[in-house]
Amino acid sequence: SANDLYQLAYCQAKLNQHSKAAENYRMVAAMEPQTFNAQFGLGRSLSKLGRHDEAIEALDVAVELQPENEIAVFNLAFAYQKAERFEDAIDTYLEASDLKETARSYTNIAICYQNLGDKDSADEYYTKANDLK
Repeated sequence: SANDLYQLAYCQAKLNQHSKAAENYRMVAAMEPQTFNAQFGLGRSLSKLGRHDEAIEALDVAVELQPENEIAVFNLAFAYQKAERFEDAIDTYLEASDLKETARSYTNIAICYQNLGDKDSADEYYTKANDLK
């Protein structure tokens, strides 16, 4: 069943067997595409495997299913960052910050601005991150 397969994928992910987990999450997502946990788990496992474009696709679906889930939005932003899509990452981190303001989001925004060569904006977000600590 989809539930049993999801449980297997979840355990595999916990054991850092992300290739196997991604395969099983993908099967669950194919069986039940509106299942947030399968899409989110698939995105996280793909991200851990360095398959960031595929991770973005799965995490985007997860965020569509639960747009108020700050953790899912943050993970989508992180996948954009790892894919070096820094503008998309900044926009998505800001969405995550609207849901829950965290130093972690602001630090990652600063890192994205650094990668874009915008030192002033990077400094602004490092300051915001420090103010939250």
